[in-house]
Amino acid sequence: MARERTFLARLASNTAIGFVGNVIQRGLSFIATLILARGLGGEGFGLYSYVVSYMFLFAFLGDLGVERVVTREVARDPARAGELLGSALVVKLALSGLAMIAAVATALAIGMERAAFHCVVLASLGLPMSIELIFRGYFQSRYQVAYTYAINLPTTLIFIAGALAVVALGLPVYALFIVGLATAPLILAALFWLSRYRMQLRFEPRWRTMRGMLRDSAALGGFIFLFALSMRLDQLMLHHLSGDLAVGWYAVGVRLSEALGLVPEALMMTLFPLLVSSEHAAPERFHHTYRLGFKYLAAASVLFATLLTILREPVVVLLFGPDYVPAAPSLAVLAWNMFFGYLGVIYLSLFIAQARQRLLLFVSAVALAVNIVLNLLWIPPYGATGAAAATLAANAAGFACWLILIETRPYMITCMRESWRSLAAAGIVALGLWESGISGMPAGLLFVALYPALLWVLGGVLWSDVHLVQRLFATQNAQGVS
Repeated sequence: MARERTFLARLASNTAIGFVGNVIQRGLSFIATLILARGLGGEGFGLYSYVVSYMFLFAFLGDLGVERVVTREVARDPARAGELLGSALVVKLALSGLAMIAAVATALAIGMERAAFHCVVLASLGLPMSIELIFRGYFQSRYQVAYTYAINLPTTLIFIAGALAVVALGLPVYALFIVGLATAPLILAALFWLSRYRMQLRFEPRWRTMRGMLRDSAALGGFIFLFALSMRLDQLMLHHLSGDLAVGWYAVGVRLSEALGLVPEALMMTLFPLLVSSEHAAPERFHHTYRLGFKYLAAASVLFATLLTILREPVVVLLFGPDYVPAAPSLAVLAWNMFFGYLGVIYLSLFIAQARQRLLLFVSAVALAVNIVLNLLWIPPYGATGAAAATLAANAAGFACWLILIETRPYMITCMRESWRSLAAAGIVALGLWESGISGMPAGLLFVALYPALLWVLGGVLWSDVHLVQRLFATQNAQGVS
């Protein structure tokens, strides 16, 4: 009994640390965004966002899902952690080197403008130093996310200081990437120092292990690349179809909705390794873990989405200034993309844990195709708002695919069963506010007060869920945790 209580306390502590750390990390990153948006202006911020989106794709090519594979394998077999991490680092370095070459070569091939190309070259040089993802996978698998934030938070503060200097001195946008490149060695030095005490890395090449990682991560990496492409393609197409100013407006909604993504990300630092280790060893725990994840992430996403819809213009003016008011419509659309994003963190992690790489590739390809077609149709007449609508429609198409597929339908039915109350509660309250003519800040405050109350009445939140979690972890032995 003591072991189970210790394990539950460890999960709760890991989740709390992950949430608080993610709040601070996202908060600091968002402060950097505000500094850059106000200091660089619409076009400068648009150029920066375009390059970040471009490099986002090649960063994923340099990972190919290795981080997730490491998390999964270490959670299953902690005794092999040193071998797995050493082999993963070799694979990651090789992939990052190829991604660096591909990023620069692609920029040359498409005739990228000089200012953007200079930024891409600098950002590419940092790709081989992005191996901190492997360490993050290890700490996630061992429920020790505090070590990740002990490294990342100071480096984020360094970047904020650099961003302030760039803005204050009026330096060109590429100076921001010099700052990022300068901080990467600091992260690596700290991680390798820490690894001396927490891990026993083995840098002897284990070709069999490396081949297995590449095999597992190739299909998973294809899914991640397509998923990343669907997340960033809209900004790339906006840049070429509408210019940097439209990208700057659109990036407001992207950065704000991504900042609010801290809730599911913090939760999955604990849930992903837990799902991997309990699917066969503790089926009841496995089922209730993802079921409750669906329920409460749906409630949180609908709350944030509705508030951003109601307060879209005041939020934009308050955070980014009056020059960014045209970003309000795209912010409202992208806010509802959080509903699919929050729930997707659960069901995509489920399918990754179950090694459904082929289905992940198929659904990602469908969503990407929808995204491309709708961006081509909607960006020319509607600009940033059209790109936001295309992204939302593409994610809805992906959700529909998972619901149709026989292998994944049971999980998606559970997802819908656990999330409809949140949508119903938000719809009823929002309709009441609209009928009464209340808008702006009063409407936002009323929604915050009424939505949780109605959600409780509908059974969307229950005290019995807390007791269920306690019972599950008090009656079943923890597996694979040391």
